[in-house]
Amino acid sequence: MKNILLILILNFSIIYSQTGKVIADSENFRSSPNGDKIGVLLKGTEVKKIQKEGKWVKVTVEGWIYEPSTTFKTNTSLKYSTQTNNDDLQVLYDSGLLKKLDIDQNEAWIDVYIWNSLDYDTKVGIGITLAKICDRAGSTGRITFYDNRSGKKVARYSQSYGYKSY
Repeated sequence: MKNILLILILNFSIIYSQTGKVIADSENFRSSPNGDKIGVLLKGTEVKKIQKEGKWVKVTVEGWIYEPSTTFKTNTSLKYSTQTNNDDLQVLYDSGLLKKLDIDQNEAWIDVYIWNSLDYDTKVGIGITLAKICDRAGSTGRITFYDNRSGKKVARYSQSYGYKSY
């Protein structure tokens, strides 16, 4: 089974990212500014800047490690805002959560395994986001979520009645 670490940022945080490389021979990789050392990055390692605090930058690193030396758990976290933009929809598709959005029928077809790992507030936030997208298309500000595999109704959100799961 594929382990998923999904962090979606919908309108809350930094909308941009910058990529760069380590130019020192080696650089300590820390848990926070001046925090505990959790590793070392070597010269030439590509990093993506996602946040800046004074002279410190929070980065992500993409690479490979030997799986038998690791342990994983699914940790899915989506952050949301009540404002929507076109990137929100793409992020939901890219994450694997959203499989299909039918704005004419106000239906979202989702990966139920990812959906079930989300907390209540996140599900409401996604409902708000997709209802607003459908509303811009001339709808009633509601969305119904269906399991992409079984076709069963999973949940619904409407601006009038709020969120309900089935």
